[in-house]
Amino acid sequence: MRRIRADLTDSPGVTRAATLATMADRMRGRGFIDDTGQITNTGRETRERIEALTDDLAALPHDTLTELDQLIADLEPLAAALAAAGSE
Repeated sequence: MRRIRADLTDSPGVTRAATLATMADRMRGRGFIDDTGQITNTGRETRERIEALTDDLAALPHDTLTELDQLIADLEPLAAALAAAGSE
């Protein structure tokens, strides 16, 4: 995937307005927005695909952390009992 962040940041002599205009031109060129700057069906569908993908990618780490939290909660009484008994 091509990184575009570097060429969209403000550089000497490049205004924020020019940067935004460049971004809008790229979005228009890809069919994401129309000539008035409104999101198109293609833009909407692309945004929905990206949202679904990020949800899917976040699910495993989220589920894993939830399971880890449960494991810690389940082991706390055992750890307390071992500590009370002087076990290290």
